[in-house]
Amino acid sequence: MHGSMLPQYPAINRAIGRFCVFIYAGFSYDKLHENHHAHHRHAGTADDPDVDTEHSGQFWPWYLKFFQYYFGWREFATLTIAVVLVILQGRFPTMLIFWALPAILSPVLLSSARIGPTASATSRLRTSIVREATNFRRFYRF
Repeated sequence: MHGSMLPQYPAINRAIGRFCVFIYAGFSYDKLHENHHAHHRHAGTADDPDVDTEHSGQFWPWYLKFFQYYFGWREFATLTIAVVLVILQGRFPTMLIFWALPAILSPVLLSSARIGPTASATSRLRTSIVREATNFRRFYRF
């Protein structure tokens, strides 16, 4: 999304990104790319697509909004086909542990920074550096 993997080859970057977000959960790279950069432009504000200002500080309403915003029929169909294929191969427990559980829990790692703006921009920036470092470390424990 940032074009940093192969900066001299943006088309290859996009192709790798499309492949990765598709196998992750059938996501649309273009939609994620647009929203990711909107998040960077408007981080922590009401215009940030990952912030729920209506339910500031409340996890479950934020999670539901986040899920509904990013997970549609395309993702549902892709995951349904993947689950059926996995079940047919008898690998359902492995799929739950290494694919489904991380996919469901990954937004939890983002939630503290995305639930809503509750502090000044300077305070959010200062605390977000520590929070993001912690989230990065926790995320890669999977």
